[in-house]
Amino acid sequence: MNHLSVYVSFIVGVCILIVGVYLCVKIVKNSVEEKGNTWKLDVTNSTLIIFHHGHCLIMEFLTEVVPDLYLFTGKWFCYTSKVINHYGNIHIVSYAMIIGLMKYILIIHWMKVIDIGEAKIKNIFFWVNQFYAGFHIFLHLIIEPNFYWEYDGFARTDRCLGDPKNNWSPGSNRTQIKVHMICNKLIESPMYNHLEYLIQYGRLVLCWAQVVFQYLTLFNIIEFLIYLRIFSYSRR
Repeated sequence: MNHLSVYVSFIVGVCILIVGVYLCVKIVKNSVEEKGNTWKLDVTNSTLIIFHHGHCLIMEFLTEVVPDLYLFTGKWFCYTSKVINHYGNIHIVSYAMIIGLMKYILIIHWMKVIDIGEAKIKNIFFWVNQFYAGFHIFLHLIIEPNFYWEYDGFARTDRCLGDPKNNWSPGSNRTQIKVHMICNKLIESPMYNHLEYLIQYGRLVLCWAQVVFQYLTLFNIIEFLIYLRIFSYSRR
C-alpha cells in the first residue's frame, strides 16, 4: 500500500471512528441516565469499543508508515498490542451472548432472581463481562504457553514485527496460523507415559472445545438458542 493510500485510509478511518465515538457517548449518556437492566454492561462495552477501534486504527497506520516498528519500540510493544487487539475482539464478539444470558436468567428463572436479588444478578453478569475475555486468554495460555507467538491472526502485528509474510494483500504469501491449527500441533511430540498422554489429549480436547465455543459465539448461534428459549417461554 503506497503512502497516499495509507493517509487517505487513515483519514477515512478517523472520520468513521468519530461517528462511532459520538454514538457510543450517546449510549453511555442514556444508559447512565436511564439505568436499565444492562446499563453497566452498555457503558463498559461502549467504552471498550472506542478504545479497541482507536487502538486498531492507530496501529494500522503506524505499521504501514513505519516499517519494522519493533526496532524503535521493542517487540514487547507489538506483542502487547496483539494481546490488547485479541482481548477487544473476544469482548466485542461475546457481549451480545452475555446480554442474552442475563435476560435468560432474569426472565425464565425470575423466581430464583427474586430470592437472590436482581441487583446481585446484574452485578454478577457485570463482572462476568469484565473477565470473560481475560479468561479466554488465560485458557489459551494454559493450552499453549506460546500462543501469542504462534497465533498469526493480525496483519498489523506481523508488520510491527517486521514480518511481511502475512500482509494480506493480493498475491501475498499467507501463512496465517489459526487457533485450530495450534490445537492440532499439541499432539506432535512423542508421549512416554500415561500422565503425559492425559495432559496432551486433555489440552487438545480443551483447545477444540474453546475453538467450537468461539465460533458458536462468533456466528451468534448461542445467542440465537438463548432468545429462542426466551421466546418459547414467553408464548406459554
